[in-house]
Amino acid sequence: MTSTTDLPLPRRILVIEEDRAVSDLFSTWLAAEGHAVVREAAAEAAPAGPVDLVVVDVPYPRRRGVDWVRRVAERHPMTPILALSCTLFAGVECGGPVARSLGADCVLPKPVSRQALLKQVNHLLSR
Repeated sequence: MTSTTDLPLPRRILVIEEDRAVSDLFSTWLAAEGHAVVREAAAEAAPAGPVDLVVVDVPYPRRRGVDWVRRVAERHPMTPILALSCTLFAGVECGGPVARSLGADCVLPKPVSRQALLKQVNHLLSR
């Protein structure tokens, strides 16, 4: 696993999360690793400017998840997207079929541990 100390800091990470407590938690974890965090409450919000990674909550991956991730990707082309959802099973593969079907680089089930989130953030930023 690549450590954040191996990456040029600060990396600018956009967190799109409607739940304020979860947004605060993710922002705290990412800022503690030296990242600059930009937050939005919805995927339709005004563009946050260039970012190195987008972490986005996808509340309903089966119903409107593809559209949700597509809007984010259109606003941030060529930027890795880490999608999280409380409706995903614990054993979902980060870059597997679910991620590909959504158009994301990685998916993680929520709740997610600090260690699991930072592992995938570091992986996506090191590519």
